[in-house]
Amino acid sequence: MIRRPPRSTLFPYTTLFRSENLGKTLQDLIGLTICGVDCFLSAEWQAPNKIIARTGPVKGRGDVIVTTRSGGKGTCTIQFRSFFESISPLKESAFWMDESHLISNAWGRKHPAVPSQYQPENPLGLNDEGNVKKFSEEELHEHFPEGSGNLSLENFVPTWFLVENHYEATFNDLKAGLNHLKRKVSSQKEGKLSFLKANIGAVLDQLDTLCNLQENILKDKTASASGTLLSTDKIERAIVRSKTEAESLFKDVLGRRDRADATRNALGVLQRFKFLFHLPCTIERNIQKGDYDIVINDYARAKSLFANTEVQLFRKVYQEVEQRITNFREMLYQRVQNLPMPVEKQKKLICYLVNLECAGDPGWDCIKFQQDYIVEVLLNCQEVHLEQESSYIESLLQSKSSSKTGGLLSATKGLKERRSSNAGRTADSRLDRPPHRILFVESLCSLTIQEFPNLWKLGQSYFAGDFIAKDIDSSRMNDFNSLVSEVLHVFCKLIRDALLLPVTNEGDLCSVRVAKAVPALKRNWLDATKDATKLWLPHSVQPIRHLYSALIELDLSNDILLLMQNLLFDLRISCMKSTFSRAQEEVRNLHLRETWVINMDPENGSITQLPLVYENSVLKTIQLVQEGILQVGPRETELLGNSAAEKEVVALWRELLLGFPRSLKQLAVMVTESQASSLAANTSGHSFVATKSPEGGSSISDRLVAESTESNCSREKMLLVILGNCTFTKKNILPRLLESFQKHGYPTDESVGQETLYNFEQLDHFLFHSYMELKCDPVVGAIEQGVYAGRFDWSTCPRVLGVRSYIKEILIGIIAVHSEVYSVLPSIIDRSVQHMIEAISDEILRLFSCIERYGHYGNLQARVDVEALKLAFGSFLSEAAKNTLTETLELIPALKNQKDNRVVEEELNIFQRKMKFYLMCFKSEQIGG
Repeated sequence: MIRRPPRSTLFPYTTLFRSENLGKTLQDLIGLTICGVDCFLSAEWQAPNKIIARTGPVKGRGDVIVTTRSGGKGTCTIQFRSFFESISPLKESAFWMDESHLISNAWGRKHPAVPSQYQPENPLGLNDEGNVKKFSEEELHEHFPEGSGNLSLENFVPTWFLVENHYEATFNDLKAGLNHLKRKVSSQKEGKLSFLKANIGAVLDQLDTLCNLQENILKDKTASASGTLLSTDKIERAIVRSKTEAESLFKDVLGRRDRADATRNALGVLQRFKFLFHLPCTIERNIQKGDYDIVINDYARAKSLFANTEVQLFRKVYQEVEQRITNFREMLYQRVQNLPMPVEKQKKLICYLVNLECAGDPGWDCIKFQQDYIVEVLLNCQEVHLEQESSYIESLLQSKSSSKTGGLLSATKGLKERRSSNAGRTADSRLDRPPHRILFVESLCSLTIQEFPNLWKLGQSYFAGDFIAKDIDSSRMNDFNSLVSEVLHVFCKLIRDALLLPVTNEGDLCSVRVAKAVPALKRNWLDATKDATKLWLPHSVQPIRHLYSALIELDLSNDILLLMQNLLFDLRISCMKSTFSRAQEEVRNLHLRETWVINMDPENGSITQLPLVYENSVLKTIQLVQEGILQVGPRETELLGNSAAEKEVVALWRELLLGFPRSLKQLAVMVTESQASSLAANTSGHSFVATKSPEGGSSISDRLVAESTESNCSREKMLLVILGNCTFTKKNILPRLLESFQKHGYPTDESVGQETLYNFEQLDHFLFHSYMELKCDPVVGAIEQGVYAGRFDWSTCPRVLGVRSYIKEILIGIIAVHSEVYSVLPSIIDRSVQHMIEAISDEILRLFSCIERYGHYGNLQARVDVEALKLAFGSFLSEAAKNTLTETLELIPALKNQKDNRVVEEELNIFQRKMKFYLMCFKSEQIGG
């Protein structure tokens, strides 16, 4: 589809062609022909369906032919028509029109005429009030392609004129109009003759005068040939004498007149050229008012009129104008360097400098000024925050110089001691106020968002030709990309130094234009703020992402955006490590937050809040990393798509899971290593009271002793509670955490779950044996003393004493453990009692294997004791313990008669009656857990 030019537009005309298959790119278009004229040089390819071109000197109809590399030659289905428009005398035109044939009269003298002389309004004299034009000019051009309805043109077509102006006239009307036109022409012819008739006398007088003049001239010629003085010579002499006399009479008057004429001429010159003479003052006045456009327009006008003048006065005034304009250029150039400044104002100043023909390239200079300014702003921002950080640390040193740890340690590491001395506190004082590095990152991103788009927009305007009309060197585009990259290099370098990020292969800042930035880039932040900065790393992701989104909207090249992509990727990796490291540290120190507030669960026994605190800490870390770090923004690199990053993630949450069993083990070690005298237990009581850690405790052991004493919780019960926390975490917390990792899209590794489960099992084994050591050792150690109490001798035993006291003490010791385990962790009753029975059985076997000789009653007494143990243990007797007791019985000599057997049975029956309530503890149906 072709948009045709307006009917009133002169050739040539810029035409917009809309169609299909006009080329895929600018380079794809290789030819454009309109009505047989090659118009490729003026063609501007805008889109595959849009081309703008200027038509050539064509007239009439023709085809539009477009040639492309991809599609070859194609022709438009609609023909294009071009025509030359008629130009009337009052029509503005860019072309010179010959009007000599239009302006003349009967006497051949040229003079201005009214428009009615060029185009008679109604040459036929017909009344056309009812005439309505039925044909448009385009339709008339189609019927008469080479004609025109203008009477003054050579290609005048009468039919066009009649159709256009007298479409409704009848044939008789046309005949009457023809007669009117003939009469009008004949009257114009008759007008010359009538003029001569009316002035015949004057014409004859003029003719007589001319004849007399001719006769006198002939007489003078004859007299001059005979040597007589001519009449003209006499006249000449008379005129000279008259002139001399006149000059002598009017000399003063004429002198005054000459001076008056000179003054009048000078005033005329001043009045005529007052624009030039007033221009220096006008320039100064308009500069002060800020009307720079007027200054430039006046200078361009003066330059076009007086730049090459030979008049000395004009040249002197013009030199003064040039001096003012030179000062004006320098002022504008200085203002361009005074940044910051809005981009639109910068563009205006650059255009002013270009219009004033400033030396060099003002647009490119302004781009370099803008780049230098942005780099300077970034470095100044770093300098300010470095000074603030240094002042902050110095103030801490001065205010806490008398403290034990000192101001610097108090600002960075004293938090751990305060947290250990106040285990119930979860708030980290390092999070109360962002460190100066994080504030610096936010300020740096804000400044970059504010200033960097100005540089980019300025460059785009420069390469779009908004400043200069001539072609721009293509190599400048590479230089501009280098300038932009240098700014982002400096930005990334400052961010990496502040946030302790690793340096990637982004290239060296080797440009001379940023060489001055190297000393500032080598400034180091204080090591005292490293720990706090790592904790605040996730808070720096959002401002950098906001800056990255702003850069994407500017449509920067991928090479430039790659710098920010690498920075964001490394920052997210560091944030993930920092977040997991902080969570790992928190999990490792969970044993310091144990308050021994016991919750009794029917299924899991006694547990504290520590497993739930652990679970909440891990889930919070998972969610924080997922939402703030793993979530991918626009055009960001997928973090989990990188194999190295995936391995790093697996290693981080592996350490996070393994931290809790280690913390529980450290808590158990603290319990077992605490002083036994300070941890005297009241095993009869099972009520636990939540207590706060004493403020200012000297050590963790002292705090643990104080808490156990106030809560009536022995260290054995503490071990059982820790074992309950371990079991509860292994059965309930760990599966939920593994499921949560998988749900949030973290890379899975079955070996991590298996390793964590193995660590919990090892912790379970350690806690159980630590508890059993505390409970078994006293009981087992007392057996030997009980066996030989009162200097008992198996060989000289006088009679059977019944079941001896050491057997009953053994049972009471086991029952005490049974009771304690039942009250705290019922699920391990069988396991703990069986383990204790096996240890006691091994000790009995050891002692009885050391007996060298049995007397008769000693033999009976030994059998009664061992059988009583075997009978009392009941369902808790494991195969190993049963075999051990059987082996012990085999060491005792066999009974020789039935009487001895009856004695043993009677003693055992008496033991069962007297110890009935004790023995009920060893029946499985009585176990509540």
